[in-house]
Amino acid sequence: MKRLCVGILIAALVVVALAACAEKNAVVDDTLNGKSAAIGSGGTLEVRLPSNPSTGYAWQVLSVPGFMTQDGPSEFKQGGAAGAVGASGIEVLRFTSKEGGSGTLKLEYRRSWETTTPAEKTYTLEVTSD
Repeated sequence: MKRLCVGILIAALVVVALAACAEKNAVVDDTLNGKSAAIGSGGTLEVRLPSNPSTGYAWQVLSVPGFMTQDGPSEFKQGGAAGAVGASGIEVLRFTSKEGGSGTLKLEYRRSWETTTPAEKTYTLEVTSD
């Protein structure tokens, strides 16, 4: 009986720990453009957006809420057949929450050398962290 109680207690703790991790991090995509997402303090926000760098376009960060930092450069994950020249895919940008707060993450899909032309696409996300 004692082993059963200990086993149930351990299982409950694992479930609570997994639930806490799930709430701490968030993965968002283009369906949340103009909407909101929440992450926990110290959590990670992963933004996954369609991209095709062979055209010269890439997602550029315009503004990051003060409570967050960008985790290095973006990463491109090619879609379609492996090694297909010019194939589109997903650009992944990662941000970490340093503390609680709220603010707007703003991104633009543009060619870096076209500074006077409007962006091809924009992405905004209201982010809150507890």
